[in-house]
Amino acid sequence: MLKRKAMNSYSTQKTCSPTWILFESGYAVKVGLSLYSPPRETSRPIDAYVVTECENSFTKSARRAVEAVHGVANRFLPGLKPVVVGYDLMGLSATRQVTGESGGLAFAVALAKRLFEEDPGPVAATGVLRSGHNGGEIGAVKGIQAKLEGASILMPSGGVILYPIENEKDLPDSFSMALSEKGLVLKPVANVDEAIKWLFKIKGPEQPAKPRWRFLMIVLLILMAGSLGGYWLHKQDVDSDKVSKSEKATASEAPKTGSRSTESARENTNASIGTPALSPASPELWPKMEISTKTSLSKTIAGLFTQQFRRRVEAWSMKGDPDLRFTGNIQVVQMTEKEASEGKLRSEIIVSLRTPVVYSEKGRQSIAPIHVTVNGEGPAKSLMLAAADELALKLIDSLKNSVADHGFRGFK
Repeated sequence: MLKRKAMNSYSTQKTCSPTWILFESGYAVKVGLSLYSPPRETSRPIDAYVVTECENSFTKSARRAVEAVHGVANRFLPGLKPVVVGYDLMGLSATRQVTGESGGLAFAVALAKRLFEEDPGPVAATGVLRSGHNGGEIGAVKGIQAKLEGASILMPSGGVILYPIENEKDLPDSFSMALSEKGLVLKPVANVDEAIKWLFKIKGPEQPAKPRWRFLMIVLLILMAGSLGGYWLHKQDVDSDKVSKSEKATASEAPKTGSRSTESARENTNASIGTPALSPASPELWPKMEISTKTSLSKTIAGLFTQQFRRRVEAWSMKGDPDLRFTGNIQVVQMTEKEASEGKLRSEIIVSLRTPVVYSEKGRQSIAPIHVTVNGEGPAKSLMLAAADELALKLIDSLKNSVADHGFRGFK
């Protein structure tokens, strides 16, 4: 088996051959994606979202795809890290409504192309992922013949079409033969594991299992720990009376302010963002994004925004005052999309940082609210990271003046 390796950094965006999602109408769109490291303290170290406005089932299928691919690839790519994937249905008209979960297999293939060094060439795929675990089982889809007919129109000779093995019975032999005569390769698959191994020609063994002697060593250590634990428990029983007396003496001599101090710390920890009672050195003093139902932002996209925003500002503050912190509320004021005359989708997003307050070891200083507007092609959600950069740069410019005037260390 050829030695394989994972990408060194998810910030490196690799160019791959196209992957298409197929729809029952015969329509197809290319899958675009970007890879990111997970936000800090996230509950989903492996996650996905779809920046294009789609039904929630699309996000569900994207998440299953990422979980399935990561689970399979982790067996062949040592050092593979957790990842958040942002999918984009490139060229999808804002007026076209897409629903369902049949894009799961295409999402999986697009991600696998980015993780593995080899490129299997153009692929069109359709298939419902029933689960993101145990290899990612693939279920049947509706309108399989119409989907494959659509693929045959756009796919070049030598292109691969992946579809659920459960749909094999729905395809007449004459239909499959006609597509093969066009130079297309039809491959029915039962799960994501099979699809990846077939596309990337993985035939050798997976990462070797741990040697048996390691297992025996672990068992031996457990037995030794059990023996020592029995001895320790026996010793505790013998000395319990002495320990009890010692603890009572210590408790009677200790000051009675400890519980109040603990409660005070708990109150500070739970304080709301922007409250002056927070300690200036607290690492949690960073603005958080308010998620509004008007903009339909997911927690994943909000987390990626704040991660990018914080990374930019921290990189600047570390050069002058590492203890610099600030509070405020980040709000997406407006997100608009409209189709231009040339048929391209144009979007605009307005983001604000409200009630910003700067903290340092010498005090606190309020600064004026900050607003940025970002325009570009594609869905509005795809502009979120660019908006995070713009907001961070504008905040840094404001901090250079306000912090210097206030006399904070490092910015005079």
